[in-house]
Amino acid sequence: MKVVVETAVRPIWTYLCKETKDMVKRENYIHKSCECTAKLCYVIFAACWGYHVLKEADWLPRELGGSLDFNVALSKAFVGTPF
Repeated sequence: MKVVVETAVRPIWTYLCKETKDMVKRENYIHKSCECTAKLCYVIFAACWGYHVLKEADWLPRELGGSLDFNVALSKAFVGTPF
């Protein structure tokens, strides 16, 4: 995923880079920007996937996208835990 995102956004960051005199600095800036964009895409994907997996859980409160009242969800969340 990292390579695909970096390949896709490299032309965008190359166009947006303001550094034109020092080519080493320019390449470092573009490389860092591509890496940060890939990390951002990963975090967004992971958060969406986690929500998709948890939204149907029977203990998730309504405030977080579930279907239960907060007090009922809180009581169901700790059933069977050793503490």
